[in-house]
Amino acid sequence: TDPSGNKSDEKVIGVKDTTPPVAPTVSEVTSESPQVSGTAEAESTVKVELPDGTELTGVADDQGNYGIDIPANKKFRGGEQLKVT
Repeated sequence: TDPSGNKSDEKVIGVKDTTPPVAPTVSEVTSESPQVSGTAEAESTVKVELPDGTELTGVADDQGNYGIDIPANKKFRGGEQLKVT
């Protein structure tokens, strides 16, 4: 507003989130587990890399909980390592 009382148009801007999320937590996964689950930043994308290089993705809900189904043809025997980011 200038001294004469004239108002300018308003400008709305968005603020970018530039802080990377912390690593997700992962609940225990067994050879019988139907999914990989845990917690992550709310509404963030979670990626699971299986031992054969297959990548699965899911999105954490508004409370930060996620569950990513393991395809039936990708069952585990035990001892495998998964990468969750």
